[in-house]
Amino acid sequence: MSRKLSFFIAIFLAIYSSVEGRTAYPPCSPCKCTGNDCAGTGLFPKGSKFVWPELIGIKEKDAVNQVLSSNSVVTPVVIYNQVTNITDDCCNRVWILVDQPGGNGQVENIPTVG
Repeated sequence: MSRKLSFFIAIFLAIYSSVEGRTAYPPCSPCKCTGNDCAGTGLFPKGSKFVWPELIGIKEKDAVNQVLSSNSVVTPVVIYNQVTNITDDCCNRVWILVDQPGGNGQVENIPTVG
């Protein structure tokens, strides 16, 4: 069942990304760290941000822009909060869960690298 859900998530994100005019997210760069634990791994430029608690409650487009401006290595991936079975930890992705699909949602999680 989780493979089917993962496949659905990948298809949904690819379609959503193309509709929003964004490029599809890159393949996963697996890592064994999340959030600030990823600092010092050598994968990120000095001064990169890894956790964005201040983004809870703001509009998804603003959240995406803030993530992009504070860590150039990661790709923010917006996903509707009803899809909660994310099983991969990727050093190059930041999952942003929003309360409604369609581009006008508000962030409901603390976006974190990994």
